[in-house]
Amino acid sequence: MAEDFPIALRGYEKDSVDRAVAQLRDNTERMREQIKAYDQHILQLEAQLQEEKAKKAPQKNSFASLGASAQQLLASAEQTSRELLDRAKQDAARIRSTAQQKADTVMNNASLDAGQVHDEAQSEAQSMLAQAKQEAESLVSAAKQHAQQLTDAAQKKVDDQHNTLHLELDNLRQTQEKQLAAQKAEHERVLAEERTEATRELAERRKQADEEIAKKTNENDTRIQQVIDQANAKLADMREQVSKMYSDATRQSKEIKDHATAQARSITDDAQVEADRIKAQVSAEVEQIRKDIASQQDEASAKVQQLLADARSSQEEAQRKSQEILDQASTIRQDADDYAARTRQQADAQAKSIIEEANSKAQAQVEERRKAAQAEIEGLNEHIAALQAREASITARVDEIRAIFANAFGTGASPMASAAHAGDATSANSAEHSAQPAMSGSVGDAVQPQHFEHVSMPDVPVANAVAPVYASSVDYDDESDTVLNDESEPVQDDNQSAEPSDEQSDEQTSAQSDNAVNEEQGEQAQ
Repeated sequence: MAEDFPIALRGYEKDSVDRAVAQLRDNTERMREQIKAYDQHILQLEAQLQEEKAKKAPQKNSFASLGASAQQLLASAEQTSRELLDRAKQDAARIRSTAQQKADTVMNNASLDAGQVHDEAQSEAQSMLAQAKQEAESLVSAAKQHAQQLTDAAQKKVDDQHNTLHLELDNLRQTQEKQLAAQKAEHERVLAEERTEATRELAERRKQADEEIAKKTNENDTRIQQVIDQANAKLADMREQVSKMYSDATRQSKEIKDHATAQARSITDDAQVEADRIKAQVSAEVEQIRKDIASQQDEASAKVQQLLADARSSQEEAQRKSQEILDQASTIRQDADDYAARTRQQADAQAKSIIEEANSKAQAQVEERRKAAQAEIEGLNEHIAALQAREASITARVDEIRAIFANAFGTGASPMASAAHAGDATSANSAEHSAQPAMSGSVGDAVQPQHFEHVSMPDVPVANAVAPVYASSVDYDDESDTVLNDESEPVQDDNQSAEPSDEQSDEQTSAQSDNAVNEEQGEQAQ
C-alpha cells in the first residue's frame, strides 16, 4: 500500500494518503457491517427458534393431555437449545478468529507502512543531503575554476605587458643604435672632409710658409688665429651634431696630430700650433659629442625609467587586480562554503523534520489502527459476552421449563424432568434475572405461562390421559443457516396403563403448578 504512494517534496502525497485512509475506513465499515449481519443472523435464528417453539407450544385444552410426552418435549427443547448454543459458540468463535486475524493484519500493515514511511523518509533525507553536498562541491569547484581563470588571465596580461615592454625597449635600443650609427657616419664624413681640407690647407700653408715664411710670420699668426677662431666656430656648430664619436674623434685627432707632426717638421712651430689648435678643436668636439651622447643617454635612460615605471605600475596594477580577483575568488569560495554549510544544515533540518513527521504520521496511523482494532475487538468481546449471556439465559430458560414441567406433572414426568424438579427454583430465578433484557425473545418464550392460567387438575391423573403429542425435530443447513422443519408425527403415550394417584398427590401437583405459574408471571412482569 505504501509503495504505491507517489513521493512529493516533503513526504507522501496527501490525496494518496487520504485515499488509503478512506480505504481502511471502508474496510473497517465493512467489518462492522459483517458483524451487524452476524448479529441479525443470530437474531433471525432466535426468532425462528421462537416461532418453531410457538408452533409446538401446547394449547390450553391440550395441557391435560401432556402426559408422558413431556420428557420428549423437554429433550427436543434441550437438543434445540444445545444446537443453538453450539451454533452461537461456533459463530462467536469464527467471528472472534476473523476479527483477530483482521486486527493482526491491520496491525502488521500499519507496522509495515510505518517502517516503509520511515525508510523512505530516511532515504529521501539522505538523497537531499547528498544533493546539497554535491551542489556545494559544484559551487566550490566553479568558484575555484573561476578564480583560476581570473588568475591565469591576469598573469597572461602581465606577461603580455612584459613582452610588450621588452619589445618596446628592443625597438628603442635598435632605434638609438641606428641613430648613433648614422650620427657616427656623419661625423666620420665631416671629419674626413675636414681632414682633407686641413691637409689641403696645410699643403698650401706649407708652400706659403716655404715661400713667405719670413715675411708673413705675423700674417700666419693672424691667419692661424683666424683659422683657430673659425675652427672654434665650426667646432661650436658641430657640438650639437656629433655625440657618439668620441673614440673615433680621439683616433682621428691622433692621426691628425701624427700627420701634422710628420708634415710640419719643417714648420715645427706652426705645425705645433696647428696641432694644438686641431687638438683643442677635436677635444672640444669630442667633449660636445660626449655631452650629446650623455644627454641622449640620459634621455634614453629617462625613457627607459619611464617605461620601467610604467611597467612597474602596470605590474602593480595587474598584481592589484590579481589580488582583487583572488580576494573575490576567496569571497566567492567563502560564500560557497557558507551556502554549502547552510544548505547542509537546511538539508539536515529538513531530513530531521521529514523523519519526525514520518515517525509521527506512522505512529499516529499505527495508534489509530490499533485503537480501531482494539475497539473492534472490544465490540466483538462484548458481542461474545452477549452471546454468552444469551447462552446462560437459554440454559436458565431450559432449566425453568424443566422445573415447570416437573412441578406441573409431578411423578408422571420423565427422569430428566424429575432431576430438574430436584434442582433449586431460586437458582433458576437468579439465572433469569442475570440474563439481559434483550433475551426475552429466546427459546424459553416458546412455552408461555398464560397457557397454565386457570387450569385445574382433573380427577383422573394426567398420566392416564391419552392424547397425541406432536414432536418436531429441527435440522440446520450448514450452508444456508436456515431451519428445516420435518413433518410432525403423532406420538402415542406409552404410559396409558399407569396407576391413578390419590387426591393428596393431585392437590400437591396443582399447588406446585400454581406456584410455578405465579413465579413465571412475576418474572415476566419484571
